[in-house]
Amino acid sequence: MDPVQEIKEKLDIVDGIREYIPVHKAGKNFKALCPFHKEKTPSFVISPERQTWRCFGSCNEGGDLISFVMKYENIEFYEALLSLAQKAGVDIQKSSGGQKQYSILYDIHAAATTFFVEQFQNNAEAKEYLSSRSLHTDTLETFQVGLAPGASDGLFVYLANKGFDAKDIERAGLILKTERGTYVDRFRNRIMFPLSNTIGKIVGFSGRILPSHESDRTGKYVNSPQTPLFNKSKVLFGIDHAKKSIKEQNKALLLEGQMDVLLAHQDGVLWAVGTSGTAVTDDQLDILHGLADDIVLSFDADQAGAEATEKTIDMAHMHDFSVYVCIPKEGKDIAEHVQKHPKTLKAVLEKHTQTAFEYLLEQYEGKLSEKKTVRLFLQKANAIKSPVMRGQWIQKLAQQLRMPEHLLFEESDMLRGTAKKTQVKEEKGEGGIEDRLLKTKRERIAFRIALLALAYPSLQKHFQDISIDIPQRLVPLFDFVLFKKELPDTYKNHKALVENIAAYMDMKASLSYTDGAVESAESEIVFLKKELHKAYLSEQKDVLRKKIQVLEKKGTEKEKLQDLLKEFDEIIKVTDNER
Repeated sequence: MDPVQEIKEKLDIVDGIREYIPVHKAGKNFKALCPFHKEKTPSFVISPERQTWRCFGSCNEGGDLISFVMKYENIEFYEALLSLAQKAGVDIQKSSGGQKQYSILYDIHAAATTFFVEQFQNNAEAKEYLSSRSLHTDTLETFQVGLAPGASDGLFVYLANKGFDAKDIERAGLILKTERGTYVDRFRNRIMFPLSNTIGKIVGFSGRILPSHESDRTGKYVNSPQTPLFNKSKVLFGIDHAKKSIKEQNKALLLEGQMDVLLAHQDGVLWAVGTSGTAVTDDQLDILHGLADDIVLSFDADQAGAEATEKTIDMAHMHDFSVYVCIPKEGKDIAEHVQKHPKTLKAVLEKHTQTAFEYLLEQYEGKLSEKKTVRLFLQKANAIKSPVMRGQWIQKLAQQLRMPEHLLFEESDMLRGTAKKTQVKEEKGEGGIEDRLLKTKRERIAFRIALLALAYPSLQKHFQDISIDIPQRLVPLFDFVLFKKELPDTYKNHKALVENIAAYMDMKASLSYTDGAVESAESEIVFLKKELHKAYLSEQKDVLRKKIQVLEKKGTEKEKLQDLLKEFDEIIKVTDNER
């Protein structure tokens, strides 16, 4: 059996998603607050029957359990598949094609980690260096810190003896092929830090050169190259260890290097992750935003660190974070502070963490009155995704400048290109299912009645009373969804589309209509039935009116014209009576 199908059959989507977010029963389905955007009212629905999920909020996305794990963990398909395969007890190694090839790469990285850890145990210089950085043995063991020895092919020989093919080891980015056709290790004489994805699988390494081998020709830190598993822009050092604490604290401490993260965790700050010395990326912020609403930045206390902090503030605001900054008063970074003052990092973070606005005020002290600085602050405000937070930022700036808020809001609008401009309507996109399906008021009312009847099956009896009022093109859909009737032959070529609409209706009914009592739902249906009949009569009037106008212009067929006028009058009477 195909491993994807086998995983889907063995894992229930409700149980799988419940591991990530709280879910609650909603009729025959389940609903939750969408984990992919901020909301106070649930718009996320899971269907056990169809083994699918869908967001009815701003995300407007959906899929199966694999796609949920991919999006939540911000990982690729094969990483999500491997994670779920382990839970389902499915051996991807036995499968063919891409799944097996990816699984081999994970195994190679795991074996390489074991090799590096063993080498570290026998290297006095590496141990002494990390001890001088105040790192404890248990911290190093937790993070599986190791050593790449100086031998040109030590790792290659070890992995080859384990049965791994040279081409696979090369694909993993751990060896290089020479011009003579031999292989050499990519990492040599380096302290090795395994880099894991969010599900705890090692996907690459960052290597710090041993102090005795430092030179101008050798980079202090070297990361794995891009491979099928590793993309440095999508990896955060320590995320597998920090993920649980980040969710519990609802905040993440973002640091620059591995030493910072190791010492932060050693000091009890378990919600710290690092960028491995690279610039912060949107993918990294996506990972963190799936776990927390707040982010605290603590980069090096130098010019480069200040520039990185300012840039990251803007990026984090675009990702809808509440952003804070903490720069230790002693030491150039978190690592140095912990070395000098162990067991104090939590207190420092509580005492010296500032809002991003407060931090930037200090950075631009004495320059705030300058027009270019005011505009800079407004541009930073415009980067904030939340309109509420953006407004608060501008209000604080007005207080600092002692000027009316409306002037700054006008300046902000001007910078955003919105002042005194007629808003251009966005090009009409594909829209949601209801926007594409329902064209008239009558169709929208009928659709709402169908959703209520879907949420409360005992109310389906009301469809007997409104058969004439339901738009004919919706009748086969409602029969299929509510009464499990076969689709007419004319619809069978579009069965996949109809099933998609049916799934949408089923989940929308659970989301919107299962919290109230059946009596309330029935009262609403009774009201909607009247409105549906009015809409039907209104459409009939429009049809008759057009026919009458045509006959009046012709001046012939007077008998037929009189019949139409009589029919029109009868509809008017019925309409008047129903008001």
